[in-house]
Amino acid sequence: MERAAKLRHSAFDLAEAGKIKTRELEVIRAADCTIVLSTAEQALLQQDAPGSFVYYFPWVQRPEPRPRPTFAERQGFMFLGGYGHPPNVDAIDFFICDVMPFVREMLPGARFYIYGSKMPDSIKRLASADVIIGGFVPELAPVFDRHRVSVAPLRYGAGFKGKVVTSLSYSMPAVVTSIAAEGMGVEDGKQVLIANDGRSFAEALVKLYTDQTLWEKMSQAGWDFVNDSFSPERGKERFDEIFQRIGKETLMLNPPHSVVSGVPTTSAASTKRRRK
Repeated sequence: MERAAKLRHSAFDLAEAGKIKTRELEVIRAADCTIVLSTAEQALLQQDAPGSFVYYFPWVQRPEPRPRPTFAERQGFMFLGGYGHPPNVDAIDFFICDVMPFVREMLPGARFYIYGSKMPDSIKRLASADVIIGGFVPELAPVFDRHRVSVAPLRYGAGFKGKVVTSLSYSMPAVVTSIAAEGMGVEDGKQVLIANDGRSFAEALVKLYTDQTLWEKMSQAGWDFVNDSFSPERGKERFDEIFQRIGKETLMLNPPHSVVSGVPTTSAASTKRRRK
């Protein structure tokens, strides 16, 4: 909210963000543990809520089996997001207005595919010969196997960027902004390419799109990164660490409640401190 307010130069939105921040910090101080989805948020809360137990637990994502389609079998670059989330709408506006003109200059004829739910008419109207509106997709594998590079041109937002890790889990390298890469552990030139202005973003996209050796190297590195960092087994270890820290029993292997992505859901993040 703060970043959006600053981007829009809105004093009112900035004040509203301050009110929400005050409420959030009150909840954090009253909880046994607060789970955050990025190391950037963890560092911020260690400053703003000193003494609170703030634990980095990003996501659980089992990488898709390799091998996937090869560099030569793919074409086009893509964006996937839900457009009920304003940062995704802004990202498309930025990409079309600031990045796509340079891409057209450097890579004529390359196509940009836009996928996701709740797509507003303002995005649908962007359709052209090289901007393809794909809309909602019920199955992700065919989309990620069809295209060569994904983009995450986010200019504001927070937390964990699922679109980036999902792309890497399908062995598809990505070009992202610093905001999209923030606090996730990805490195520029290793799992992703990072750029922030229109020309630099376009140059990184064209480089990754046309350099097969680089693409193959980053495709493998991205898959390895997801496998090493976000497996269900690693998620289980993280829950155990949380419960041990707050003095609870270790997470049961077969709990009698719902399971999401291989990791049981839990209320550890919002466990209320007992009042004496």
